[in-house]
Amino acid sequence: MLSPLDGEGRPQAALPGVTPAQGVAVYHHAYRARLAEVLADTHALTARYMGDDLFHPLACAYAVAHPPQTASLNAYGDQWAAHLHAHHPQNPELFELARLEFDLRTRFDAADHPALDADAARADPAGAWLQRPHPLHPTVRLWTAHTNVAALWNALHADDPVPPPHLLPDPLGVVVWRQGLQPRFQTVSTDEADLLALMQQGHSVASACQALADRPALAQPQGLARWMTAWLENGWLRAEN
Repeated sequence: MLSPLDGEGRPQAALPGVTPAQGVAVYHHAYRARLAEVLADTHALTARYMGDDLFHPLACAYAVAHPPQTASLNAYGDQWAAHLHAHHPQNPELFELARLEFDLRTRFDAADHPALDADAARADPAGAWLQRPHPLHPTVRLWTAHTNVAALWNALHADDPVPPPHLLPDPLGVVVWRQGLQPRFQTVSTDEADLLALMQQGHSVASACQALADRPALAQPQGLARWMTAWLENGWLRAEN
């Protein structure tokens, strides 16, 4: 084993019968095991869904291929979902479950900014908030789900029986954000997701709606009003600086 330091910082004698090469091997194994534990903590539901026999070897392989790049391990595993997709492309629910868990975990570290609420929007009779570029709150993440990942996550989180994974007949948008101090997620229709995606790219609410004006869903003022009301209630829009 590698010689530890004594109380004054001097190397202590190696343990009897343990060669330096053996010590390095033990350290290497412990290093991989520790990073695998970090992944199992940040992706606890994914680990439970996969089972240790499948999760642990892949996590150790990931630790070798993706060593930490920062001193903090809070956000370790940013490529874990892609790692699962590369090794199990026939199980897209693994990729999406891991991505959802990572996004929820990292929302704590997203930029802190006040959210626009309904009262502030009503107090703006000119509707300037509708014209503001980059209107989405900085904690919002948006992507597309092709599997029943929401049902899988909800069942695992509640410790309920987990439904079989399957592909959705139509993809859904997944919105992940932090409301106050609580990370949350919600699925939305493709039309609403496309509208939010334009806003994520920098379009104002008004210009995003104009760009998708030919969509039947956006031609219904009542439906669009429900979406906007929900955005304000959820805190998906940022307040003006």
